[in-house]
This record gives sequence, structure tokens and C-alpha cells, in this order.
Amino acid sequence: MNQTVVTETFHSEGGIKVGAIVRRIEPTSLSTLLCFTSPDGLHHVESRIEFDDENPFNWTHYVQHDDEAFVERDKQPGDPANVVPGHAECLLVSRLLESGEAELEFTLLDERTGQMRPAVLVHKGDEVGLYSEDQLLNRHRVLGDEVIASDWEGNGSRLVHDVNELLDGLDDATCVRVRNFLRGGEI
Repeated sequence: MNQTVVTETFHSEGGIKVGAIVRRIEPTSLSTLLCFTSPDGLHHVESRIEFDDENPFNWTHYVQHDDEAFVERDKQPGDPANVVPGHAECLLVSRLLESGEAELEFTLLDERTGQMRPAVLVHKGDEVGLYSEDQLLNRHRVLGDEVIASDWEGNGSRLVHDVNELLDGLDDATCVRVRNFLRGGEI
């Protein structure tokens, strides 16, 4: 099976490491885990998006669950052709970097609410920004074709290639969830 696993440390607005983001990228699916601890407790979000092929615009189905909700949705015939679930942003950033283009326009689908809005990824220098309605939502620092750090509306993440570095300093509950996901645990 052709699979890429991307691991990132997740940081609070103050820059404190509080969790992890793990993505399993396969030719026809993307599974994502975001798990972190805040003063409110443990937060755990998993998403799986299925595709007809390696093109993120050709998604067919997604499922997402977190501490409060379980949401499942098929791509609908009436959806805009360029609509993409939010967790596929990483695939669109890669697509933009590989294309050499400066911008990639699409319709952003919020998996949890089902709301859609126009969005554009803009590549300038060593950054790719996600904009919607002229507002910067996320910012990704890139080195070549690889995202090495991201700003998620105040929170941050940083690419790491070592599982021990990923888990170092995290609480036991977060580590258990991350290890389970890395072993292939699914929603």
C-alpha cells in the first residue's frame, strides 16, 4: 500500500506544545487526527476523506468525529465542482506547490457545519496563505514542496519526522490516541 504519514507537533497560541496532528495520505484517502490538551481538557478530532483518484477535487465521501459530534457526508451532485472538505487543505497546498502556480481557487467546505465559502490559496515566497472573503485564515511556511510549519488562526504546528519528538512532553491520553492512529486505528 502506498501511504505517506505526516506528523506535526501542535502548539497553543502561546507557542506551548499541547498535542499532535497526524495525517495518513493514501492514493484514494486522507485520514487526519488532531489531538491536544487545553485547560478545557482533551480534544480529539478525526477525519477521513475518500477520493476517486489522487485528485482532492474528486472526493466522494467524508466522515469526521470529535468530542461532540459525528458527521458524515457524500459529495452531492449540486456541490460546486471545486468544493473540497477543509481537512484536505494540506493536499491542495501540495498541489499548488507542485504546479508552480501562484494561486489556487476553490470552495472550502466546513466538514462539521456543511457550510461552503469561496477560498484561495496564495503562494508567495516561502509561505502559502489560505484566504476566504479577503481574510487570512491559515498560513503555511514552506521549504521547497514541503510544509514545515503552519499557523491555524493563532494555534500552530511544526513538521517533525520522529515519533519520539512528536510525543515528547504530551500527556498520556494524547499519546495513546496518537499511537493508536499511527498503528492504523480508524474512526
